[in-house]
Amino acid sequence: MICMPELVRKMLAEGKVGVYETLSAGISMFPTIWPHSILRAVKFPLEEVGKGDIIIFQRGNKMVAHRVVEIGDGFVRTQGDSCRVKDEVVDTTNYLCKVVEFVLFKKFTINEKSLYWRVQRWLFVNFFLMHVLNFYFTKVVVKVALFMGIRYPKE
Repeated sequence: MICMPELVRKMLAEGKVGVYETLSAGISMFPTIWPHSILRAVKFPLEEVGKGDIIIFQRGNKMVAHRVVEIGDGFVRTQGDSCRVKDEVVDTTNYLCKVVEFVLFKKFTINEKSLYWRVQRWLFVNFFLMHVLNFYFTKVVVKVALFMGIRYPKE
């Protein structure tokens, strides 16, 4: 049985899909990408991915979208905007594609040239403690939402 990341990798490699669309499921990229945002990604060589880019990679049978925080020779390290620690190494074996835009609240299309994207990228690339501060901020937001009875929509 082929898992979803392998199917996506095959479709992108064969050119069957120009732009891959998926729905964000978690809060690891909050507040840049909100839960249930539509992510649009394209096949892009890993060697051309830059610090601050958001990429989709394979972790087991799942796909994860996180920001590139470190670049090495043939690999990158990523970290969710609201995660305190860096992810495992991403190389050509688990890298899938690069996010080029996303849709917030099914209304607002945010691309790499938008002010929102550039500000978030700048913050998370230039401030060493931004991920840690955002981790605690996100915890507070989630607790307040739960206290108010706000839940993820059942879509």
